[in-house]
Amino acid sequence: MNSDLTQQDAALQLLIGVVYELLDAHDDVARLVAGTDLEDDAAWSAHLDYQRGLQRVAREDLALAAGALA
Repeated sequence: MNSDLTQQDAALQLLIGVVYELLDAHDDVARLVAGTDLEDDAAWSAHLDYQRGLQRVAREDLALAAGALA
């Protein structure tokens, strides 16, 4: 960790890392569902569409937040 970081910046970096892990876990679920009977289920399809949108927006927002730390 950079010694020039404030405690708040370090906490934000930690939070960003955790959120990326959660996004990756959602991506893993989408990949596990692909090629199964769940892929054709309307509820799962809607949920996966929601996840993909959430991932896109969250990754964009996290990139902006991480850039603010640099």
